[in-house]
Amino acid sequence: MSETGFLRRLSRDLGAVWPSQEQNLILQAIFAPPQPALAAFATWRAALEIEQPFDHAVMRLLPLLYLRMQALGLEDPLMARLKGVYRRAWSDTHALFYGTAPALAALHAAGIETLLLKGAPMALCHYRNHGARPMADLDIAVHLADAQAALQALEGAGWQPDSPARPEDLTFRHALSLRGPEGHELDLHWHMLFESVGPLADAPFWANTQPLTFRDIPTLCLTPTLNLLHTLAHGLRPNAETPVRWIADAVTLLRDPTATIDWPLFCHTAGALGLNRRVLLALEYLQQNLGQEIPAAATQALRATRRTPAEALELAVIAPHKSRSRPAAFDRCLLLTAEFCRRAQPLPPLAVLAMFPAFVRYRLGIASWRGVVRGCLRRAGQGLRQAFG
Repeated sequence: MSETGFLRRLSRDLGAVWPSQEQNLILQAIFAPPQPALAAFATWRAALEIEQPFDHAVMRLLPLLYLRMQALGLEDPLMARLKGVYRRAWSDTHALFYGTAPALAALHAAGIETLLLKGAPMALCHYRNHGARPMADLDIAVHLADAQAALQALEGAGWQPDSPARPEDLTFRHALSLRGPEGHELDLHWHMLFESVGPLADAPFWANTQPLTFRDIPTLCLTPTLNLLHTLAHGLRPNAETPVRWIADAVTLLRDPTATIDWPLFCHTAGALGLNRRVLLALEYLQQNLGQEIPAAATQALRATRRTPAEALELAVIAPHKSRSRPAAFDRCLLLTAEFCRRAQPLPPLAVLAMFPAFVRYRLGIASWRGVVRGCLRRAGQGLRQAFG
């Protein structure tokens, strides 16, 4: 990678974590009691530029908005447009499930245990409506020990990674995107979370699963407790497109009468993974903005757990009150440092020192340190020649 590319990668915008004012209004319209919900819809509707297309993050909330306003008996010309968005989401989800089922079947035929994450289990187990939860891909998790075999099984079934898989991907990534013969997409996860990739980080998730049938293929999904933890931890990560679906997913989980949350297990697992303050921020947002009831004992337990250095660095970036005037490169360096701290925590000192150069090179997209050194020496030589003529 050139120096220009290196600096561009380091300084590119991290994106947002928290919803915009428009997205907050839509979430209020979806989840608030009837009268405040209708008031929020009216406020959003009054500011809406009807001829302009919806942005992508808002578009993903509109099927839920349509279902809620339909349930409240709202009559508005916009409802026809919202219905069209909902029907398109319903159709796209069915097509995605149909197109990605062969990939899951290939893994099942290879004897690889699988677990579905994020959108698919939410749609099937909690929304119970294919149109309510739009998604662009299927997220399939396998055990780290099965990752190479899973990639081989998928490639044998015609699925190709977006970029060639390298051995270091298994060390420094948690998932890889693949595209199928018909153009459908899936993410293959060998770790459940980007932040937690230690040798024991995935164990709590695999220990708390339940059976799920996906288009007649047996697989697993997380129990509601660990699903909620995964949703909150994944959602509060900076993204170029604000991932507001985590809010809808979390509230839907918490309000599902068939989903029981084991709060002591939730808090213990969050603390063990160094995620207690992150999920506390998320739960406080749900309390303060959507009136979601959260047991006081749970928030107290999360607040009492020791905050790790990695989490302190992450919170400096994702906290709602963080400075908006800081350069993006500063925040990205904080997150890179936090990620390295998480990866280094279970390792002995010599292994940490050995990992550092490879980690920095991989994360910043540097082809080789030798090339960086050669480039620096070349520019130094050019500067000297110009100085001394």
